[in-house]
Amino acid sequence: MGGAESKALHETLEKLSAGDQSAVEPAWELLNKDKNDVLDGDEHKKCIDSVSNEILENWPTLDPSVKNKILKAMVAGYVQKTLDPDDDGKISAEEFKSRVMSMFK
Repeated sequence: MGGAESKALHETLEKLSAGDQSAVEPAWELLNKDKNDVLDGDEHKKCIDSVSNEILENWPTLDPSVKNKILKAMVAGYVQKTLDPDDDGKISAEEFKSRVMSMFK
């Protein structure tokens, strides 16, 4: 996505973050470059990165209930990645003992 398109997407996502429902369709159009009604590959990455960045930029002013919803969704993934870093579905004694305290510091 070029500079002008990135700026347009950022401005559109700012409207979404401000509660402007009418910005949903333009945001989709800016992200779905191949018009196949699916975000995959680079489009998927751009969507995840752009929305994530918008949330982070607006974090200080987000409604506390939205922050709590985001945090609750993130905690399980964070614990999973910390305690089972090789994602083998098992937490060894060594993984647990060497990592559990890092989540609380």
